[in-house]
Amino acid sequence: MIEGTLQALSGGLVVVILGHLAYELFGVPRTVVIASELVVCATCWLLIALISSADPVARGAQIGLAIDGLLALATSARIWRRPAPRLRSAYDVATLAVVVAAIAGLCVGGAFGYSIAGASLGLFLVRSSVRGLAWSRVEKRIRTQLTDASDWRERVSNADDADLVWSTGLWNGTRVWMRAEADAMVIRVAQGRWPAGVALVKSDRGELTGDDAFDSALRVRGDESLRRVLLSAEVRERLVAILAGGDVALEDQKLVVTIRDQRAVQPMLDRCVELTHLLPDLDGDVLERVFDNTAREPNVNVRADNYRWLVARDWHVLRVYRAASNDPDPQIAAWAREHAPDGVFR
Repeated sequence: MIEGTLQALSGGLVVVILGHLAYELFGVPRTVVIASELVVCATCWLLIALISSADPVARGAQIGLAIDGLLALATSARIWRRPAPRLRSAYDVATLAVVVAAIAGLCVGGAFGYSIAGASLGLFLVRSSVRGLAWSRVEKRIRTQLTDASDWRERVSNADDADLVWSTGLWNGTRVWMRAEADAMVIRVAQGRWPAGVALVKSDRGELTGDDAFDSALRVRGDESLRRVLLSAEVRERLVAILAGGDVALEDQKLVVTIRDQRAVQPMLDRCVELTHLLPDLDGDVLERVFDNTAREPNVNVRADNYRWLVARDWHVLRVYRAASNDPDPQIAAWAREHAPDGVFR
């Protein structure tokens, strides 16, 4: 019976670990992962019950599979609350190699095969623990560099879960929060000037700016006039650089970045704080600000789009046409001369 329990438990552990890796490394939907783990364990348990439930080894295997099912349920909460990363580093490649070795050991069988499988699973657990401790050390190191550092507790929606504890303080004069996870660092940086009516999205549902480098990485939804004032060339460039270093979201006027490279945490904090200082003050005539920004905009596609948009809004049309006619891009200048009312350039 003990032999059957150990064999089924080892096999089920591999199934659970494979499911989690499919989610964490390749983005397989979490519902698919959890359902697949439970279905595999339940199916094997039923097959054993129907074929040879009287065999002591089979009864042991049923016990092992039942434990695997409970393990799958217990660990599903972990992946349900966190975003899915992708295969990014040598650590993830090493994890895949360890799991492949465990599966190979179970397939070979015998004392040698089971020894390989057990050692591989042990390496997987050690790797996860060591990496989690490493991220905690990174948090402690950066916390010593914060001004007025303290703990901040975030209440979670599920009353059964413990509060999330963040380290918070001032980084170059800007309020930041950070929290180490098992294999990542999550940072939040206050963006008080970011308007509540403008949202960052990573899909094709947002508005195009005309800046191909920015539009291929991020889209923005919300008030169009605010968006045009907000997304200067410097802000767009900084947002693209931030996105290149982690997963980005904007929540309650806070930029939330999940970082998976320990060396990138401090540079990422610097970039996010720089973005805070680059954001413009939105007081005053917003359309006037769009016009002023257009004259300083280096991207020809953004300039052309802004000029056309201002004309469509019927905002100081003659003034817009005169400015566009002096644009260094010949196509913009030609557009202004072609569409301007008679007498504008006399």
